[in-house]
Amino acid sequence: MATATVATRQNGWDIKYHKQVIGKGTTLPILMYAMAKDGRLTSTNLDAWITTDTDLADGLYQIVGKQWLPVKWAEVDEFPPVPTLKKVATFDITLDPVAHKRALACASTDKTRYVLTGVLMEVVEDGIVWVATDGRRLTVFKQEQKVPAKAIGKYILPHGSTGKPNGNLLNLLLKDKKHPVVRVTVTGEAMIVFDTLDQTITAKLVDGTYPNYKRVIPNDNPGLLRVDCGTMQAALKELKPFISDDSRAVKITIMAKHVRMYVTDPDRGIEHTVDVPCDHLRRVKDMQPLGLALPYLLDSTAYPDGPLYLGYNDNLSPMCFGNKVDGEQMVMTDLTVQMSMRLD
Repeated sequence: MATATVATRQNGWDIKYHKQVIGKGTTLPILMYAMAKDGRLTSTNLDAWITTDTDLADGLYQIVGKQWLPVKWAEVDEFPPVPTLKKVATFDITLDPVAHKRALACASTDKTRYVLTGVLMEVVEDGIVWVATDGRRLTVFKQEQKVPAKAIGKYILPHGSTGKPNGNLLNLLLKDKKHPVVRVTVTGEAMIVFDTLDQTITAKLVDGTYPNYKRVIPNDNPGLLRVDCGTMQAALKELKPFISDDSRAVKITIMAKHVRMYVTDPDRGIEHTVDVPCDHLRRVKDMQPLGLALPYLLDSTAYPDGPLYLGYNDNLSPMCFGNKVDGEQMVMTDLTVQMSMRLD
């Protein structure tokens, strides 16, 4: 990949990258700063190192407003350097702003479920499978592409020291909206390197075994219907003001020509119903209403505009969402699964 040019860049152009790790989740004063050395500016929270080209003189710098100002009261030698790693394989990926953001949304924010706060990047022979789950919903999507044989394996991208999706390595990359193509370097250590035209991120991988996500995905959906994704998203946003407790379920009734969604908030004495037109590819008769969490529904239906397919079995089974079908079956390597809730 081409090297970023700094000659015409003004002081502070790269703050949007570095501020994502500076001082996050640390009690070490030195990590409140960035280090400039040999034309490279580095910041770290000890989980990830972000490096950009710079024309700043060697030394330590802090963010003040929209500029880097030199720090005189700390020594450069105290700053943790970027680890030296052994390169095993390199390949390029293209970030999907819709699918990858959906993965971030489905990752757990529970720090006690350490592995699930990460996003799984599984490199297989014919591409990359991305997976994220918090135990209540799961999203999986595959990018078909050529990958080097030495890169095949499972890599859990770190959640960041905050334990929140916005600290995830994937989110750091999505911030660079001008460069969706990212060069990935797999190393001989439990670390990974992502490089765009503007930033290089060297990060620790999550240490652990990701659960067998394939067991969560239903093998078959006896019921399958199609709605318009934009219409479904608009309907869910219409329901949002009428529910103040995210633990309350949206009651979903599958009808002949509509998917009826109903919410109620007894504490405020309000309720609301929205009908979304649908076409049935297969329909389960005498289907009982399902209960699904509204915030999760918004994430589960976050697909590009166009057809959105809903696969279901019964009111106690998970519901599947996706925009790809093969014949009359949902593509199991590209969908989101959401667990049902008990209706009052």
